[in-house]
Amino acid sequence: MTNTSLLKRLLFYCGFILLQNIVSTVVFLPGVSDGLLAILSILVAGGFIYFLITRYQKQLATYNPRKIGETKIAGKWKYVLLGVVSMFAANIVLGNFLSETTENQVGINQSFLVNPITITVYGVILAPIIEELLFRGIFMNYFWNKEEPTAKILAVLTSALLFGLMHEPRLSVALILYMTLGIVLACVYQKTEDLRCSMMVHMLYNGLGFLGMFLTLK
Repeated sequence: MTNTSLLKRLLFYCGFILLQNIVSTVVFLPGVSDGLLAILSILVAGGFIYFLITRYQKQLATYNPRKIGETKIAGKWKYVLLGVVSMFAANIVLGNFLSETTENQVGINQSFLVNPITITVYGVILAPIIEELLFRGIFMNYFWNKEEPTAKILAVLTSALLFGLMHEPRLSVALILYMTLGIVLACVYQKTEDLRCSMMVHMLYNGLGFLGMFLTLK
């Protein structure tokens, strides 16, 4: 990879992150009914997902020595289950060291009280797809696409760090927690060589979390 191509990839990726931040703001638009906001979020996020998928597929068409995404998902369910269990285990263990609810979770909780349908659709379906495409699929193939053990390890660690910083920009226990969750998701992607698996882990983890929020509503 030349320095020029690396710079172009960095610029492209920064653009993707900026677009992701813009898309996520739609979920928190004030003064819009929950149903209408949910539809708007699906349309906007759906368009962004389509764009990311075409970009990811273009990456794999250009360089895909491990045949990522070319095998059937059957037989990979154990890694999905293990990933979900590992994420909840990390949450339980590291959550004991959190002095307060993370800012990211506070924002979700507040939005849930105002627009439960919108934040649930986005949090359980749309966000996991976008984040797996951005932080696992595109990122790991943009910058760590060599078939080497060192590259695989660095891909997991750097993608987890970026994922953590996007959810918790401060140096804190919360950052370590989000990084740990990112490591689990990256490992699932690396092990299964199928982005659908890390997407399902992410969706199930978030979905169970939102289920708990619904159950606690009075």
